[in-house]
Amino acid sequence: MSNNQENIIKLLQILDSEPENYAHYHQLGEIINLKNNTFEIIRDYLNYKKLIINNSIFFYNTGIALLNQKKLNEALNFFLYAIELTPNTGDYYQTISEVFIELGNPDKAYEFNKKALKLNQDDPHAYNNLGRIMELQNKPDDALLNYQKAVQFEPDNPYFYNNIGIILYKQRKYSEAKSHFLKAKFLEPENPEFLVNIGQISEQEEKYHEALNYYLQASRLALKMLQYITDWGLSQVSRKILLLH
Repeated sequence: MSNNQENIIKLLQILDSEPENYAHYHQLGEIINLKNNTFEIIRDYLNYKKLIINNSIFFYNTGIALLNQKKLNEALNFFLYAIELTPNTGDYYQTISEVFIELGNPDKAYEFNKKALKLNQDDPHAYNNLGRIMELQNKPDDALLNYQKAVQFEPDNPYFYNNIGIILYKQRKYSEAKSHFLKAKFLEPENPEFLVNIGQISEQEEKYHEALNYYLQASRLALKMLQYITDWGLSQVSRKILLLH
């Protein structure tokens, strides 16, 4: 058994009794190597131990840990198994739809998103997914309608406003787009993407000093985020090096 497999088993032993311990899911995601058939290792271990095989939360959370690391196909295995265990959970279908969107498969994304909405007609993220699917299918007006529905059900989500703004920007409806980007910025002031989007509108309005100000703000925030990621990476690598000695 490889070191990775041994580490996975150790974390599984913890998660057997703590299936909602998100910190350990993060660690599990870190050590997973796609070449090691991780899904099979976990499933076989659980079957052998007859432990939390019926706990779909375990598989769903493992999938989320992988999804956060952009390991889409591996995450998909866990989400699909979670659905086998709990077939009437709308969040699972909605998340699988997101994975297929990222994989560039709008037909499969639509199939699972339809099931999510059937289980929960008020799910804002399912409507947001539907908007993204419509964009992939070059249907901007339908996308806009679904993003607007998402806002109706979750009016404090900045990303929904940003998605609306992007559609309106592409349609050259700059004033409407800017109001949505500003709303997104109000809800999440330190997101550099929103500031860049507002800056682009300011450029279209020929307000060049205003655009420059937004770009400078975005640059400072992006550098701050980069520094945080770099510091985190250095600390992780240093910790692993110390463990080798």
